[in-house]
Amino acid sequence: MISDTLIFLGASGVLLSVEALNIKRHYTSVNSKVIENQYSFLLPISIINITLIALSLLLGLYADFFYSIAILIGMSIGLIGDLNNRSIHSSIKGFVLGSSIFIVSYLCFSIGLLYTSGGFHFPLDLVVIGFACLSYCFLVMSSWDSDFFQHLGKFRLITNFYPILLLFLLSRAIINLFQSSLPFQSVFLLTIAILLIFITDMEFSIDKFFKSRESLVGPVLYPVGQLTLALSTLLIAL
Repeated sequence: MISDTLIFLGASGVLLSVEALNIKRHYTSVNSKVIENQYSFLLPISIINITLIALSLLLGLYADFFYSIAILIGMSIGLIGDLNNRSIHSSIKGFVLGSSIFIVSYLCFSIGLLYTSGGFHFPLDLVVIGFACLSYCFLVMSSWDSDFFQHLGKFRLITNFYPILLLFLLSRAIINLFQSSLPFQSVFLLTIAILLIFITDMEFSIDKFFKSRESLVGPVLYPVGQLTLALSTLLIAL
């Protein structure tokens, strides 16, 4: 009788191969904001990643159930954000909705990483939170008079909560490098994944609030970050 582990390895190999080919096909060429469907290929990538994590949970291969659930919920919420990404450049409502969705998604990731690192660690967390607050104030003051920021109206402060959460998420990944219940290979890939997501969102914020760019590398880095995040969770099962 075929074991659950062999089923998992076989299914994972097939799904990861399909995902890698999808990324290579759609992201090796030049990506720019004028390509209307640049985010549309995130949808199948997200579905594959969610399927892989759910498969591991169904087969009972994960040792850390809480962490796995947190990442699964975060990715599932992010999937809704991927559906909204096509309007995030052209619509104020799309931007606010997308920001809100990914704030919740990244909060789920942060809770999972907070759990695996054993809670808060001072003074590092205090330094990160202080730096995040300063960054928040800088972003608000620097972009307050921009046309796009003015169009956000009452949602301006909500969407600017983004850099605080991103810095907190990145700090949790770094702390896990030194103290974590996860295997080191999982933590290493996790840190890379969060860093790629962080760079993607920072680039997007700069483009929106400071200086518009002709092309973005985010559409390339983000799916790679998603894939790396999925791999970091899959390694727990092996």
